Order: sequence, then C-alpha cells, then structure tokens
Amino acid sequence: MLDVNHLFYSSKEYFILVGKNGSGKSRLLHELAENLHDSGCNVIAVSNTLFDKFKVHVGSLNYDYIGSRLGRDFPAKAIKRTLSTKNEGKISRVFSVLKHILYEEKIGIKVKFRGKFKDAIRYSLDKNGRTYPVYFDSSTQNIPDELMMAVDKAMNKLTNGLSVLEWLENNGNVFYEGNFDSYLTLLRFEGVLKKANIISGIDIFLSKNGVSFPLSQASSGELSFIALLVHVAFCANDSSYIFIDEPENSLHPRWQNEYFDLLRGAIGYNKCRVVVATHSPLIISSISESTFVEIYKRKSSGFERVSSYDDNAEELYIDYFDTLTPKNRALSNRCVDIIDAFTDGRIDYADARTRLSVFKLMAKDAAQQDFISGVEALLETVSNKKKAK
Repeated sequence: MLDVNHLFYSSKEYFILVGKNGSGKSRLLHELAENLHDSGCNVIAVSNTLFDKFKVHVGSLNYDYIGSRLGRDFPAKAIKRTLSTKNEGKISRVFSVLKHILYEEKIGIKVKFRGKFKDAIRYSLDKNGRTYPVYFDSSTQNIPDELMMAVDKAMNKLTNGLSVLEWLENNGNVFYEGNFDSYLTLLRFEGVLKKANIISGIDIFLSKNGVSFPLSQASSGELSFIALLVHVAFCANDSSYIFIDEPENSLHPRWQNEYFDLLRGAIGYNKCRVVVATHSPLIISSISESTFVEIYKRKSSGFERVSSYDDNAEELYIDYFDTLTPKNRALSNRCVDIIDAFTDGRIDYADARTRLSVFKLMAKDAAQQDFISGVEALLETVSNKKKAK
C-alpha cells in the first residue's frame, strides 16, 4: 500500500495512481501531501482539476501550491520569480522547458512606465557637461539607488511610447550583460515600482515560430504546463515531494506522451519523489517501463502496487479505462500520431476515426481493443474542445 513510510524509504522516484473517477486518487494525494508537510518535508502540490483537494498553506516555508485558485497570471509570476533569483541553474531549466515544448529559448521582459512618471522627468548637467535625469517622485516609497539606476537604464531604452521590451536569451552569458541585469532588478522590485507609480506592470513575452506574444496569450494547456514546469524548476530540491493531480487536463497529446521526460528536465539533478494521479494512457506509457516507477491501482483495501512485467515483454500497465495497455508500443505511438494530426488540423475527425478503426480491426486481444477505445474517447474530447473554441 502506498503511504508516507513507503515514500520515505522506497528506492523509486515516481509513483503513479490509477483508478476510475471517484476511486480516491485525489484524496490520497491530499492526505500524503498533508502528512509530509506536517512532518516538515518540502512539498510541491500541483492540481489540474476543478475538484481541487489540495490546501494552499499560504505563508508556509515548506509547501508550494500551483492550481486554478492562483489565477491565470500565475505562469508569469512563476517565470518572474525564477528570473529574479539570478540562479543560472534554475533559469537554464526554464529555457530547457521552452525548448521541449517547441518555444524559442528566450524570454522577453516588457516594462510599462506610467505616463505621469515619464512626463515629470527633468534633465540637468553635471560638472562635465553631461546630462543626467532628475526624477520627481511624490510617492512615499523608499527607492534604493540600485533600483533607480535600473529604472534609468530602462528609460534610456525608450524611443516612442511608454514601454520597452528586452529579451533574455539562452546564450550562456546573460548574467554578464549589464543592461539585462538591470531588468532582473526591475523584476525583483516590481511591487515597489508599481506602488511608487513608476510603472503599471511588467509583462513576460515568449516566442514561437518567429512570432512573439505575451505569455497570457498562450493556450490554457500551454499556460498550465509552462506554469507547472517553471514552478517545479524553481521550488524543487533534493528533499522535495511533488504531488500532481490529473496532469493530462488540457494537455496536448504529444506532451502527455513526453510528460515525465519534461518533468525530469524541470527537476534537474534533484532527487525528488513524484506522485501522479492520472487517467491518461499516454502519460502512463511514457514511464511505465522504467525501473524508477511504481504503479498503484485502487483495490478494495486501498491503492495496491501493480506487479511489473518482464522488461522483454514490452508490456505497459494500466490505461484510464482500468485495463491493460497494449503490448505493442508502436500501437501507442501511432495512436498519438493520429491525435496529433487531428489536433493540428492535418486530418479531420472522420479520417482520424477511420484510422483508429483500422487499428482496432488489427488488434489481437481485448487489452489492445480497450486501449484503442480509450484513444477514441480522447479523440472525442479533443474534438469537443476544438468545437468550443
């Protein structure tokens, strides 16, 4: 049975909970997270479900929560917090996240100054005849010299308008570029600058296929996934316990198929314990053959471990219909390709259904047929989401 003691002493790194809706997966995640938090362990709780059972524990030094209760702007906050640490290791993990989800390895910071602040600036001459800005600040905020120097550098970048966009790229020397270092200072003091009415805010920009856009314009699935990976990259350490509930919600099938590889990239070299509750056969099949995972299925006495098969048999474990996934890994990959093609608009719904029906006729056993039925249900879900847009 999966409990706190087992998590403490197990040599495994990943634990997957499977079972039908209402089987208690979310409740077990909540109980494990609370028990470990109360024991003083570092806990990271992630929820992608509307029926969120995790607590938030605002102010706790050993508990970090990410979920729908934090609002749509949380991904931007997560990136800002990571960048403002000036920790090269953590920031490099953010770039790795962007690369894996096919974004360009750069992050834009757009500082939006207030018009009244800009209009109040006057310029004087020093003893060498050089001009310097004089800021007339009527607020009660204490502005450190370091921060005002950063404001000055950003103001000098302004041409027309009230905002300036600078890009941080993964070129290995971002911390030795004096100009961008000043933008990291602005990020760190964003709250102070807003209270002082110097800026209205700072936006995070990303770039994909040569097109730049605010992070807030990414799709809901991309937003939640970016938020998760950046949050984990920032918070994880060698003693972290990470609990993730229904990661497949709004997540592209390709990312489901690569989920644990991407999660490992965010964790880095930290030795964490990760517990995931999922219905997705794609997420399960992406890790179930690993020697670092245990899979738990709901039974009458609780969640019991599913015995692994011989590695040479290439068997996968459990799909979200509570049946075995197919013995043929290629079948899983080809089903993912069909879902991808439909999602991207390369084939229509009828074509996708026809291709899946061909595989169903080829299936040799009930487990493979049940798996394809699950993929058909996933196709229906994707189709409904496309219609709703």
